[in-house]
Amino acid sequence: MKKIKNFFSSYPKNQKEKEHPPLRRNIKYFVSGRFLESESIRKNLPFILFITLLFVIYIYNSYKGDKKRLELENRKRQILLLKSENIAAKTLLISYTKYGQALKSAQAYDLKPTDQLPFKIFVPDTSLQKK
Repeated sequence: MKKIKNFFSSYPKNQKEKEHPPLRRNIKYFVSGRFLESESIRKNLPFILFITLLFVIYIYNSYKGDKKRLELENRKRQILLLKSENIAAKTLLISYTKYGQALKSAQAYDLKPTDQLPFKIFVPDTSLQKK
């Protein structure tokens, strides 16, 4: 009978696994830059640079988005302020154009409403007579 290989065990039982030396990682190891000497870092350097570029683009995009949102909120605030000023100006215009208010304003200049009906003024055309 054939022996069925266990799917989860990738190594035969009689093969010894390689013992890795203990990794000594402290602050001095990273500050000196010795971690960059490892083969896995050198192999994956293009990928690491690509991921770093993506992070920089993501941060820049987030910064620009926040700036646009702040600008949009300022514009909304300005629009609300201008709308309220417009409503106030329309209210004043309506109140000043009422007949009673117009009479009060005219009395300050000694003006009185007329009692006569309006009529047309005809001016004879003198240019036709000279020909």
